[in-house]
Amino acid sequence: MNKICSKCEKNKPIELFVKNKTCKNGRSNVCKECQNNYSREYRKGNQDYLYKKRINYYNGGKESEKKLRAQRKQENPLKIRCQYLKAGMRDRARKKKLDYDKDFFSVEYLMKRLSDNPYCECCNTLLDIGFKEDRKFHDNSPSMDRVDSTKGYTKDNVAILCWRCNKHKQDATSEELRMIADFMDCWGNEV
Repeated sequence: MNKICSKCEKNKPIELFVKNKTCKNGRSNVCKECQNNYSREYRKGNQDYLYKKRINYYNGGKESEKKLRAQRKQENPLKIRCQYLKAGMRDRARKKKLDYDKDFFSVEYLMKRLSDNPYCECCNTLLDIGFKEDRKFHDNSPSMDRVDSTKGYTKDNVAILCWRCNKHKQDATSEELRMIADFMDCWGNEV
């Protein structure tokens, strides 16, 4: 299998392209040779800047970056949460080769949708858009659900659910969920 490099415009074997899981076929659009040449030239032309940046990072810049990210999350949790939701949809759509309406699902749209209805569309629980110190999903954290798991992230197939509902639903069909509910009801009555 071959691919055309976007820099040198030569048709080369796909093995000569860097692996990149964010690209459609799992390989970068620039061949390794062109990428290496670009990186080499960039480092030559920016030695002072890169040196200062590296020294700053090791002299406390690493911690200040973490603090800055944490501060952004605290100051505007809705925007950051919507950025995460959008990135999650995009990444899962690429990984599973699903449709993803990137023009429709903007951060602004998600912010408006969560502001207009801050409740889980399944159980009506208030969604918690804040961030916790443990960096784990919590039951009330918002998540994007594909209502029909066989379809992609399109405007007529997406609901915003709490993480708990989405986790329970996953890829189950309505019949499977009814069967589990019936089992739980029967089991509870026999005890």
